[in-house]
Amino acid sequence: MHVQRCLQNIGQKFSQAKFSQAIWFQPCLLLLWIGIGAAIRFTHLSTKPPWTDEFATLVFSLGHSFEAIPLNQAISLEVLLQPLQLQPQAGAGAVIHYLLAEDVHPPLYFVLSNAWLRLFSGSPVSPEAGLVSIGLARSLPALLGVASIPALFGLSWLMLRSLVASQLTAAMMAVSPFGIYLAQEARHYTFGVLWVIASLCCLVVAVRQMRYPAPLPLWLGCLWVVVNGLGIAAHYFFMLTLGAMTIALFGLGLHQARGDRTVLPTLLTPPWQRIYWVMAGTTIAGAVWLPICRAFVVAKSPNGFRTISRLTG
Repeated sequence: MHVQRCLQNIGQKFSQAKFSQAIWFQPCLLLLWIGIGAAIRFTHLSTKPPWTDEFATLVFSLGHSFEAIPLNQAISLEVLLQPLQLQPQAGAGAVIHYLLAEDVHPPLYFVLSNAWLRLFSGSPVSPEAGLVSIGLARSLPALLGVASIPALFGLSWLMLRSLVASQLTAAMMAVSPFGIYLAQEARHYTFGVLWVIASLCCLVVAVRQMRYPAPLPLWLGCLWVVVNGLGIAAHYFFMLTLGAMTIALFGLGLHQARGDRTVLPTLLTPPWQRIYWVMAGTTIAGAVWLPICRAFVVAKSPNGFRTISRLTG
């Protein structure tokens, strides 16, 4: 209790300080956290050797296939590293084709990574031009990790309406060891984090709107469905976030129906009907990937164990 009072006193004094009321202070402080986060994430970005999943991400992002590497025979280093060379003809179509044929991850990040690598590797690029830099491949997740700092600031502001709490949230995200670790991997985790934050922002706005008898705005429902669909297309683990939000919403429904004999009238009000439309749209957006996952399980892993291990990656 004593520590909590001290923190409250510090926050109150901070919010009452004259310099904190200046119009320039809050944006400059947020820029400071963004600068610190960027400096940490982009420092020594290419010094750590790549591991297997990063190698796979880079190969699929370049629109290449692992099937081109011969097996059960001695091969040269040039042949082994062939999939790491950027080719002009390997665009988004090749990325989606080989990814859905040989892997189980959704293609949104890999298509974005392909555009990133093609943009900053120079054009035209021939197969003899050299290998794509691992630092360049990691720079996109690092940039997305930096973007999560102001994104969390916005989410905190929507939830708490406190600049002090929002600045503390941004500061903690800027120096988060786990956030830094994910941002320095040539993987799609920071991309998924941004979609989680965006979906939670929609949830917060929707919960605030549900205090009124009117239904949710149509633009909010459509935006929420689009965000959820893109989140699933970024990483299937985004569905864990959807499950958590569903539990939270029905907990809210039970709280609103407290004192009534039944929760049915509450859960059939106009605001809740719009929520159900959002859930239905999100379900349709997620169901698009079920045939792809099923086909991969049947074709690549009859017992399912290897596929499950690749899904978790």
